[in-house]
Amino acid sequence: MTTIHMKKVPLILVLLILGGCAALFSQERDRGWTLNGYVKDLQSVWMQDIRDPWVTWTTLHNRLDFRYAPADWVNAVISARNNLVFGELITSYPMLATTADRDPGLLDLSWKPGHGASYLMTTQLDRAFVEFSRNKWNLRLGRQRVNWGIGLVWNPNDLFNTFSYFDFDYEERPGSDAVKLEYFSSSTAAMQLVGKLDSAHQGTVALMYRFNRWNYDFQWLVGTTPTDLVIGAGWAGQVLKGGFRGEASWFKPRDGGRSQLVATLDGDYTLRDGWYFHGALLFNSAGTTGKAGAGLIMPESELSVKTLTRSRISLFAQAAYPLTPLISLGMAGILNPFDRSGFMGPSAEFSLADNASVMILAQVFEGQSGTEFGDYGKLGHIRLRWSF
Repeated sequence: MTTIHMKKVPLILVLLILGGCAALFSQERDRGWTLNGYVKDLQSVWMQDIRDPWVTWTTLHNRLDFRYAPADWVNAVISARNNLVFGELITSYPMLATTADRDPGLLDLSWKPGHGASYLMTTQLDRAFVEFSRNKWNLRLGRQRVNWGIGLVWNPNDLFNTFSYFDFDYEERPGSDAVKLEYFSSSTAAMQLVGKLDSAHQGTVALMYRFNRWNYDFQWLVGTTPTDLVIGAGWAGQVLKGGFRGEASWFKPRDGGRSQLVATLDGDYTLRDGWYFHGALLFNSAGTTGKAGAGLIMPESELSVKTLTRSRISLFAQAAYPLTPLISLGMAGILNPFDRSGFMGPSAEFSLADNASVMILAQVFEGQSGTEFGDYGKLGHIRLRWSF
């Protein structure tokens, strides 16, 4: 039976109306406010094996970014994600509707305007903050992205907003309900103090200092999470004209358990003819050297910087090439060298206009049952995106 939450419908209607206005006036600025965003049509298919039944679904995704700056020293941001998912995925897995509007933040800013046997509508405010700047100080209050990561695949320093590499369609990444105070001691050095509360009223507090030496950017951090004391560090620079980055965080459990080190090395290089190569390694001292599987895709509630992989080591490789100025081809892969399971992600992106593109992507997971990637199956996606 179809369920519609009427109290949420007006919000969706307002957002859709604002989105239409933004398409016409996104380049204009009136009294310090701007509104822009995008619309996506994502067609997806999932199968355990090519000979098994296929599950198909469609995702219509609209994002709206509203910014208001009444003065040079104050700025307010509200961003909404609106999703309509329909098809066999919802029919085959009705339990998705029970967790679709679950919000991990202190404030419940996620809604489920409607759902039925074959469709699911969700709305989330993943950015809702006000920011004050004066001289060398910056204060930001509310739901925001606290980006302490340096690596391009895995981020052990990202204590506040952990995300999965496989969530390719959420480029903005999740936000946290937090307070961030930043002080710029020079043009190349800054200190950030951040405090976050989640839906369980548990807090994470950390201090990070970032500076530049020898043409390298360095950072140090110390903090506390609901379960651990944390010390971390990271860097980014160049070696032989190629990017070279690294991050590490050490966790000491409050309950006296075994300490854990999570670290990554990351490097990339672009050749003169346009070929791009990228490699990374992730080390998790608490990871297993046996079969690393624990069911299907890890629930978002279990994802943290301590669980970026279940394996002791993960390896990443990527190659990309601009076939023409309007067509880009790529291939990415992740390997668990212990249980010999892996992921492959071939992709192609076509630019239709300055604000429109089409992407074709496959996510192929291989391995024996019970390995880290062996039970995920295979997915294919075609995405049309239009920005305004």
